[in-house]
Order: sequence, then structure tokens, then C-alpha cells
Amino acid sequence: MGLSKFTTVLLWGMVALKGSAFAKGTKAGTEVTVEPIIEYTIAGEKVKEEVEKAKYVVDKIVQFKVTRVAEMKQKSVKGLNLLAPFKVENDGNSIENFVLNISYGRGKRIEFDKTVIYVDKNHNGKLESFEEVESNVIKNLRPGSSQLVWLGAVTPTELPSRKRIRFGLEAKASRGGRDSIYLESARVNNILKEDTVFGDSNSENDDFFNNKYITRYLWSIEKSINLGMKLETNIMSADPLNGIAKTKEEAEAGKFFSIPNATHVQSWKIYNESLVTVKDVYFSIPEKSDVEKFAKSSKYTWWSRDKRIHILLSSDNKIIGEGKYNSKRKSIDFRIKELRGGEVVYPHVVTTIR
Repeated sequence: MGLSKFTTVLLWGMVALKGSAFAKGTKAGTEVTVEPIIEYTIAGEKVKEEVEKAKYVVDKIVQFKVTRVAEMKQKSVKGLNLLAPFKVENDGNSIENFVLNISYGRGKRIEFDKTVIYVDKNHNGKLESFEEVESNVIKNLRPGSSQLVWLGAVTPTELPSRKRIRFGLEAKASRGGRDSIYLESARVNNILKEDTVFGDSNSENDDFFNNKYITRYLWSIEKSINLGMKLETNIMSADPLNGIAKTKEEAEAGKFFSIPNATHVQSWKIYNESLVTVKDVYFSIPEKSDVEKFAKSSKYTWWSRDKRIHILLSSDNKIIGEGKYNSKRKSIDFRIKELRGGEVVYPHVVTTIR
């Protein structure tokens, strides 16, 4: 039985759609099916008809970026290591691998030596030696997540001072390893299969939608890097009247007096605000021999269980070194073997009031 044009228009107003919801961020490859149902009454009889299902597959959007974690302008010193931090963010809708490579700016005339890539595998924000990677691939980065990486290099010793160079990181999304980088996006949309669409924005010396994102720092080659240093702790940890503090917090409470035979603890915060790794940093504190002497035991400090007296602490409160007494200069001398960019250490010196 045929239906008039007018009746057909009315019937479409009664179509019910059922299917899975589609929202921004839907996982690539998700199959979405819409199944219309037409219900109508004709000649007093209810009729229900099924219409052909509408189906499509959500496409893969390759969308990501690389950002600097520190200030764009950085200094390096000839012959020293640098560690440039970057964050790779996956803004697409599929789990992807990202191939990382070093990238120089236009007009490159020099190159850094011994480049290496570190990946923050345990996601604690700290670079550790085991995080150096042999392969320059971030594996299985989930949508909406990011990965912190460091690009390490050595500045050549033959560079003239004040030389400037743009040097950073390039990322490309990949199906797997270095040999499976997405080369092009779908030119014709096939609604029934998962197409790959590039959604990356433009970056330095880069174009839109080309599955490449470049970010660099601007490095200037200097003669030296100035480290920061300030007094961090200046407290009494023991005295003949109140005994010994069991914790640093107790010592900081101020109930221990600076009287003869009291134990005085001083510490300094030494920090490297550059991205350059500095080696052989020396720190020395002289003895005020007329009023105090260097302690010969850690017994009267809150680290009393350790035999070391004058200690070097890391930012996570671990003992990583020890100060040595210099009899010629009457001082306690510390040697910090290596201070990486962004790293902080705390030399502690203990004295006893005469």
C-alpha cells in the first residue's frame, strides 16, 4: 500500500534512533551503529518497520605536541653536558608510539656532541641513570597523557663564546617503531573503516598536519655557569640542658640553646638553575676557632645513627656525600662530583660551641 507524500513527512517525525553515543575523544576504531525504527498507525493498525542501519567507524586522529619544560633561552658551557627537558603530549584518540630525534634550527653551523635521550619511565619527574634509552621511541602513549623526556648532549670545546644555536626535539607518531611512521593522512574518507587523520598543529620550521612537531631551546655558549647558593638551616640540635633533638623538626622548634658545648648545625642549599650538568663543584666552610670547633661525632645530630658527621644530602633527603676536614685551612670541604641542571644538594656542617 502506497503512502502519500504528506503522510511520509509525518512519519519521519516519529523515527526513534538507537545506537552508541559519540563524543569528542571517542577511541579510534570505535564502530558506531544507528538503527532507526519507524512506527505508525494506518487503518487503525499499528505498523513497525525497521530501516537500514547507519554505520560508521571513528577515525584515528594523530594529534600531539612537544613543549619545553624550562625557559626557552638557556646557557651552556664548552665541553659540559646539558640536559634539555621536554614534554610529549598525546592529544589524539588512540594509543601511539612517538619517534624522537634531535633537531637543529635553520642556519646550523655547529653540532652538539654525544646526544642521548632519557625517558622518565617511572614518571617521578627526576632523571635517573637507568632511564637512558637505546631506542628513541616512546612506546604506547595513551590519549590525554604525556611523557617527560630529556635530550642530553655535550657542547663542543672548540666553540667560540657567545655562540648561539637552536637545538631541540622533533617527534613523529608511529604505528610501532622507527620504520612505521605515519607518512600521510587519508585523502578520501572511507566512512566504514578507520582512516588516519593528521591533526597536529604547526611548530618551529614546521607545517600543519604533517605528523611532525618540533620544539627547540635557544642556547648561548658561555664561559661559565653561575650556581645559586643560600643558607638553608641554622639551628641547634643539642645542648647540655635539653639533651639531643631526635628529629630536625624538634631541633627547629627552638628549645635548644647556643650555650657552651651545644651542637650547631648549618646547611646550605646549592642549586643549578641551568640545564647544564656541572662537574667538580667545591664547597668549603671555615672554622670560627675562637668560639667553636668542628664536631667529631654525629651523636648530637638527628642523623646520629650514621657515622658520617658533615654530610651532603640530596633533595630527597638521602646522604650522597661527606665533607672532609682540611687541616691546613681549618675547614670542612665538600666535593660535589656532578650537579645536573635543575638539581639541588644540601651540604651540612656540624660544630660544637667552646
